[in-house]
Amino acid sequence: MVPWSDIETVVLWTQHVGFATIPYVGLQRRRGLPPLPGSARSRGLRLLNQAAVPHVPRAVLADSRPANSWRLHRPSIEAAVRHFGPTVEFVDMS
Repeated sequence: MVPWSDIETVVLWTQHVGFATIPYVGLQRRRGLPPLPGSARSRGLRLLNQAAVPHVPRAVLADSRPANSWRLHRPSIEAAVRHFGPTVEFVDMS
């Protein structure tokens, strides 16, 4: 759970792994906030992630979650962002 007031941007992006495509939802949070539980904040993980998907900002990579066992429905996510976080930017990089 992340308060809407902590979020600047919700970012949809995709990682290509072999023949698979994995959609992600990422967050660009305000600067200075403590890491989220499960965030990829270690130096090694950051470098690995940045090499794999260089087009996605590092902060967004750290706070991204894959849509593994659920279907990412862009219109529903965009509508939720507009409704619950009207000042939050929505970016689709996928």
